[in-house]
Amino acid sequence: MEAFARAVVRYRRAVVALFAALALASAYGMTLAQVNRDMSSYLPDSMPSRATLTALFDAFGETSELSVMVEGASDDEALRLAERIRSLGDVSDVVYDGADTRYRKDGFSLFEVSLEGGTYSQKAATALESVRDELRDFGLETDGASKNAFLGGAVVQANSDNLSATIALAMAFLLIILLVMSRSWVEPFVFLGTIGVAVLLGMGTNFLLPSISQLTFSIGAVLQLVLSMDYSIMLMNFYREQREAGKEPDESMVRALKRGGSAICASSATTVAGLLCLVAMSFGIGADLGIVLAKGVAFSLIVVFTLLPAVILACDKVILRTAKKAPRPQMKGLASAQFSLRKPLVVALVALFAVGMALKAGMGVSFYTQPSTEDDKAIAQEFGDRTRIALMLPADSDEADAALADIGSLDGIARLTSYATTIGAPLSAEAQAASLGLDAEAVERLYAIYAADKQVDSVEAVSLYDFLDWLAHDAPSNPALAGQIDPASFQQVSQALRTVQAAKDKLVANGVQRAVIDIDASAESDTARRTEAAVRSVLQDRLGGSFGMTGDPVVAAEAHAPFDRDLSLVTALTIAAIFLIVALTFRSIAVPIALVALIQGSINLTSGITGALGHDTFYIAVVVVQAILMGATIDYAILYTENYRHARKDGDVASSIARAYRTSIPTFTTSGSILFAATLVLGLTSSDPTTAQVCLTLARGTAIAIVSILLLLPGSLAALDRFVVPKSAAGKA
Repeated sequence: MEAFARAVVRYRRAVVALFAALALASAYGMTLAQVNRDMSSYLPDSMPSRATLTALFDAFGETSELSVMVEGASDDEALRLAERIRSLGDVSDVVYDGADTRYRKDGFSLFEVSLEGGTYSQKAATALESVRDELRDFGLETDGASKNAFLGGAVVQANSDNLSATIALAMAFLLIILLVMSRSWVEPFVFLGTIGVAVLLGMGTNFLLPSISQLTFSIGAVLQLVLSMDYSIMLMNFYREQREAGKEPDESMVRALKRGGSAICASSATTVAGLLCLVAMSFGIGADLGIVLAKGVAFSLIVVFTLLPAVILACDKVILRTAKKAPRPQMKGLASAQFSLRKPLVVALVALFAVGMALKAGMGVSFYTQPSTEDDKAIAQEFGDRTRIALMLPADSDEADAALADIGSLDGIARLTSYATTIGAPLSAEAQAASLGLDAEAVERLYAIYAADKQVDSVEAVSLYDFLDWLAHDAPSNPALAGQIDPASFQQVSQALRTVQAAKDKLVANGVQRAVIDIDASAESDTARRTEAAVRSVLQDRLGGSFGMTGDPVVAAEAHAPFDRDLSLVTALTIAAIFLIVALTFRSIAVPIALVALIQGSINLTSGITGALGHDTFYIAVVVVQAILMGATIDYAILYTENYRHARKDGDVASSIARAYRTSIPTFTTSGSILFAATLVLGLTSSDPTTAQVCLTLARGTAIAIVSILLLLPGSLAALDRFVVPKSAAGKA
């Protein structure tokens, strides 16, 4: 390490020039990275719902759903608005029924709009803006205090991006913390500038990957920054120790790199190892997050060992001239209490692990994030939560039609849309006449001719599609139809057939049919779970394995098994990898046992508390917290342990606790506060519900882990002193 440190110090100008060039190249590379906003693409290949979704897209194309609610419109006005929206380009259908309370009540009207293009496509985004413009042209307000038109659904959430503002707010909090805690007004800008270069390198090399997820894109840069900030703070503190001891700048930096090299390397290694464990997940989002963040932290480590020393040396005089006071609690009372209670604190550490395990066992996991815009909340308040299940069934199958008939009668089904229940449903002559606007007696006669043409005694009901298809193709050449339908009505029939044919193409294609089940409940509610299970049972009984199901309730039902495996695997891998790194760093078995038990207990407690409060934790958040908190917050435990062992070289146990507190607190309070504040701000302000849930869970976990380290680790190490500190390195007992 010393030879490397002296080379960095000697060639520092070349180091700065090299990283300046790399930063410029990386800034360009960021523009080339592909961002994948479709979270469904990260579902495991083994999940049948993903295969069904892909097959439906292949057969019918991608669509997205938009909910539009207007206030104060009469039923006639609502009908006119529905027709105007239906006529827009890239709008495939609008469902509205003024006689149904699912669509109209208490002065509100709800339209379910189907858009061409997937939820995250440009086509859907364009269609969304067209609908928004149409509402304004209709005289409705979509913004402001007088708003009376509301747009909700995943497609709105996908196009509601406040990422720049959210990151800017998080960075403002980060800068404030650094300015308060640093001992120079210049230090924060040195840290942010150098780690900013590492962030550029991390994000700029993402173009080498096929794509990165929207979640990774949203939080990757901030997480890389906050996860690696403690490396910069640690190096600066070690450098300041040497400068205050009277060493020259160059020699101080060499000694700082040598003194802190092992602790910084161990800290970064645990973080990288924890992140890389995410790659083992069957859910693709794990590899996406893990690779990008691990790569970023690795770049941060390189920058801290190369660019940061060069910049610190260049700014040494400025740092000294801009010195200021910073909070440096001595922690004497806490240190004394830790020594006095060292044996009970070991018991408390074990209790933390055990209680956390017990609480985590009752943790609920969710696999769906409800769109959370203000418009979504307003729509849900008036019309309740809704979700959908899509079915893929054989076409022209009597068993499939029978299954749909059975499903239509199940409890929990608000609406069933399929070919057999819409344009393929049998209609009486009277109903047929009403649907086409024709004379009922004329349709009765046409039914008789239809029966003769089909060589049956009579027909009481014919589907709309079959009837129109027969009229359009047989009327010109069938003498029996001569004079039965006038030219104007025939034109009407031809137009209706074109409309109905377009509708059929959206429901039947390539030998399969699509059906959509609407459920008036949230995707992971008991109602949705029961309905999903009942639908699956009917299809299994009627069709065996010849069907497919997809949709949020289906994904939630199928995801538990692979997720449980993923969580167990990631937990085992992170514990094993970090245990090994800590054991090799400290050449001790007691240290990794204590540190891993402490952090794993904090992680379990984080998940368990959420469950104890009656809330489910989003599945991505559960695994990310396991990997990131185990890899990142154990850095603080490693730092304290390193400082404690260093203090024990010439001090007794009690004084070493206090000295380790004093040397560790600056990093704890600064880096820990940054990690907590940044994730909390992102969680509270992000418009993306997935990002919000992941960051809020990280914020809670960070707070619990830091408190656990501060209150349990010092006394526990003191109680285990004979196993933690080698005899050859120990001072007084």
